[in-house]
Amino acid sequence: MKSFEIPLAGYQMTISSTEWVTEIHLKNAESEQYIVQIEAQITFKAKTGQSVELQPGQNAAGSADMTESVAEGATSMTAYESGSLGIQFTNKASMSILPSEDFEAWNLTGPDRLKIVSLPGGGLGKWGIEDA
Repeated sequence: MKSFEIPLAGYQMTISSTEWVTEIHLKNAESEQYIVQIEAQITFKAKTGQSVELQPGQNAAGSADMTESVAEGATSMTAYESGSLGIQFTNKASMSILPSEDFEAWNLTGPDRLKIVSLPGGGLGKWGIEDA
């Protein structure tokens, strides 16, 4: 498996930040939920094409472009075997998180005990995926 596509149809997104982590919450009408916790640098490319690098907890929720993109929703979220995560937003903006050499850069939890973790040094740890 080269990548894992997270199904986003019908999910609403919100974003928040604390001192050390940025979280993206996705919830649908059936109360199924995905949570992405990001603890590494975020590269956000706005719909205008301008890129900004944000550190974890660096009030990503306060970035007007990022907040707008999250509120409008995403068309795809992909976890790559390399350990990176990519999100494409409806308004053509995008977000990417690369793996860290020293720690888990991000993790995702979801319905049916799904868990995907970006491993230190690259790669993915996967639970709750049939062909993991």
